[in-house]
Parts: sequence; structure tokens; C-alpha cells
Amino acid sequence: MKILLINPRTTHAFTGWEDACRMMGKRFYSSPLAIATVAGLTPPEYTVELCDEQVEQIRWDTDADLIGVTGVHVQRRRMVEIAQQFRARGKRVVIGGSSASAMPDWYRSAADVLILGEAESLWPRFLRDFTAGRWQQEYRETGQVDLKDSP
Repeated sequence: MKILLINPRTTHAFTGWEDACRMMGKRFYSSPLAIATVAGLTPPEYTVELCDEQVEQIRWDTDADLIGVTGVHVQRRRMVEIAQQFRARGKRVVIGGSSASAMPDWYRSAADVLILGEAESLWPRFLRDFTAGRWQQEYRETGQVDLKDSP
């Protein structure tokens, strides 16, 4: 099974470096770790492809079986656009991240599955369920996640 994990583009700076770099004539981009972390949590029998839309365009014709979209609140509209476009192409879409965790109702109609909270235990469990064809519409972390369990 192939999974495509996407970090949507945004025009907002999170680090405060954007203005300083512009004054110095330099470019700076620090990719969020969410898609890399989720890729690291994915068991080896899955093939994972990463797409950071700040760096490259989304391949809408992907042969991935599952599309994962994550992001923060300023990316919420783009997250929904991406999910809707892939679902219109017949792809299953899972949405997670801090924005989905804070505002799940915003994403419910755009996703087949929501991952709410930290992914360390939820993502592998969801993948087992998805592979078996019996996934839930929502997976919610209610406990504490130990950072030693994160790749």
C-alpha cells in the first residue's frame, strides 16, 4: 500500500525569519516535522511519499492508496481543498494535525478519517484498521504521548 503525506502551502511565516531574510536578500524555509514524523511512524510494509507543497507541487495523479494531509490553522482552507480534490478523484483521505485536533468539525465533511491528537499510537492503529478495511471515522488520542515513542 502506498501513502502520500502532504504539508499544504501557506503564505504565512511561522518563524519570524521571513522579514529578516527578505532584508538580507536570502531565502529561508523550515519544513514542519509532521509529515516526516508520521512517515517515521509508518510500518515498513507501507510505501510513503512526502510532499511539502511549499517546496513542490502536488501530483494529483498519484497512485497512492491513501492521502494524508496535516497542517496548522492558517493552512485549514488549503487542507480542505486538497482533501476535496483527492476525494473527487476517488482517493481515501485522512486529515490530522493541530488544526484538525482543535477544530474537528471544520474537517469532518472533507475527510474520510480524522486523526485527533498526537499520532504516535493512533497512526499505526489506524493503518492496521485501514488495511483490514474496517477503519473508524475518527481516532482520538486521550492520553499522554512519551517523546521516546516518536521517531
